[in-house]
Amino acid sequence: MNSGIYKIVNTVNGKAYIGSAINFQRRWDLHLSLLRRNMHHNIKLQRSWNKYGETAFAFSVIDRAPADLNLVAVEQKWLDSEAPFYNIARTAGSQLGVKLSDETKRKMSAVRFGKTPSAETRAKMSSWQIGKTVSEETRRKISETKRANGAGKGQVAWNKGIPHTDETRAKMSAWHQASRPRLAA
Repeated sequence: MNSGIYKIVNTVNGKAYIGSAINFQRRWDLHLSLLRRNMHHNIKLQRSWNKYGETAFAFSVIDRAPADLNLVAVEQKWLDSEAPFYNIARTAGSQLGVKLSDETKRKMSAVRFGKTPSAETRAKMSSWQIGKTVSEETRRKISETKRANGAGKGQVAWNKGIPHTDETRAKMSAWHQASRPRLAA
């Protein structure tokens, strides 16, 4: 069973965050991605992460439950009994397990289709990148990739619809498997 309730604990001060997940590994990967990019929705957890660093946090499964069970209700029991410091909302609630109809998905897509971000939104997205640096090695690799895909000086050409080879896909898979932390059982 890969679903249930998890806890993220700051091993320095013992403070915790409790959540529910249908897939523990995917949920932990999402937390890591957001925290590493300083974009996590939970400001208390993000600030603590920034202060203590990634190595100070541990992810663990505290209650396994089938995905078809009401995980939000199970999460609420844990929130009530543990009162974790990092949980901002004391009431569990999420869109976990909500299945959208095809009609709803179509409507949501139609609302967003063809919209261009405002100048203000573009400025915000730009400001998030300020101060971020790319290593010389990364710049070299980007340049080589562009040249290999037919881009001349000043032109951008990424994959140009060329599918990855099996060898490339295997290398990417191996890199991803090696680079992301695995859950402790």
